[in-house]
Amino acid sequence: MPRDTYEVLLGGGGLLYLLWSLIQGITSNGWPTTEGKILWSSTRNRYGGESLPWGWRRSIAYRYQVAGVTYTSRRVYVGMRVFELWKGKAQELVHRYPTSAKVQVYYDPSKPSRSVLEPGAQLGSTLFYATLCALFLWGGLRL
Repeated sequence: MPRDTYEVLLGGGGLLYLLWSLIQGITSNGWPTTEGKILWSSTRNRYGGESLPWGWRRSIAYRYQVAGVTYTSRRVYVGMRVFELWKGKAQELVHRYPTSAKVQVYYDPSKPSRSVLEPGAQLGSTLFYATLCALFLWGGLRL
């Protein structure tokens, strides 16, 4: 497959995913809530260097029940947050949701296994990633 085909697929697919995330993020504001519990909450650097300020990953898992069915999720919000790759931002999120804490879980009433701790659209990150996807798409489509 030619390089420009990959760029079109990556850019176009990325834009479709971002549109879906934006719509789901907006609708998550109206989702019902239930009480949940944080199972674990930690950060680590993907590259092993504790002193590196970038490349961090947070790991947060929680459990909740809807209509007697127990669900487990790791989804804190809809979409991606680019700034969470920085050590301070990843640690800030982990401190907000410490292990064993009780939390309010927003769940999709049409699919209760889909949930978030922070409803709403992530406009800043969505715009950042949309710009990147648009550049890939433009690069693949230009003649």
